[in-house]
Amino acid sequence: MFGDGTELTAADLKDVLAALGASYVIKDQDSWGFVTEKCHTPFKLSASYPSDEKDSRNELWVEGGSACTSGTTGQSMWLFIRGEDGHLRANLGVPASKAVVIGDANNGRYDLRLSGNGFCEAVWRWDGSQYQHLKNIATQPGGCGGE
Repeated sequence: MFGDGTELTAADLKDVLAALGASYVIKDQDSWGFVTEKCHTPFKLSASYPSDEKDSRNELWVEGGSACTSGTTGQSMWLFIRGEDGHLRANLGVPASKAVVIGDANNGRYDLRLSGNGFCEAVWRWDGSQYQHLKNIATQPGGCGGE
């Protein structure tokens, strides 16, 4: 369904779509994808398991969207982490076009550096139960509102 070869179980797909508030639609052969209550034009989503999670499938990255879902960045990225109850839960979801794992592990998970439009990248750190915004890094002078 994601169009990129990633296959999710029916239960995992249900968890992901519920967290995103999205439904799959086919309007015609050229217009298909996902919609939300606010965004009625279908948009694409892709999903992938990190290379070290392909067997356990305890983490899932989802990216996609549109200007409607994600503003001028045009897409968002979500990180789903499987809870103790076996369900995938959205742990991080922000407008972003790229995610990079950085630094050393903190409480068992690495910091994430997310970039989108503009000259400001956000670093997110695991606090033991979820990712929290740690800091912004200006990639050019004046980025991040002049920080």
